[in-house]
Amino acid sequence: MKTITLTEEQAQQIEEALKLAIRTSYSEHNNIKFEAAISIIRAERAQEQEPVAKVEVKNWGGLKVVSWVYSKLEEGIHNLYATPVRTKDLTDDEIAALWASDGFYRTPTDFARAVIAKLREKNK
Repeated sequence: MKTITLTEEQAQQIEEALKLAIRTSYSEHNNIKFEAAISIIRAERAQEQEPVAKVEVKNWGGLKVVSWVYSKLEEGIHNLYATPVRTKDLTDDEIAALWASDGFYRTPTDFARAVIAKLREKNK
């Protein structure tokens, strides 16, 4: 199973999209699946975020020296942010248009993936 990472804003967008799907769906079976997907998103959002790296800063002869104490990062250059990168959200109209589009969403996961793809497209 492939793991994906979402910003807090993207997770909120998907939750809102699923709520909209519940309001517009006439299928109790689908609504149960949408509610389950919302529960999963809420549980994931409630978990405390684990740091990807820890550094130690020391004053060494008037210079600040940074040394890595722990890192889950792969080799290479990485941008580290203290706060999440700002992204553009989907509007309610964009979510509704996605739901009403010709795309056939057999499962809540299909719809969630469509929302993720639309968010990525918007935030390029």
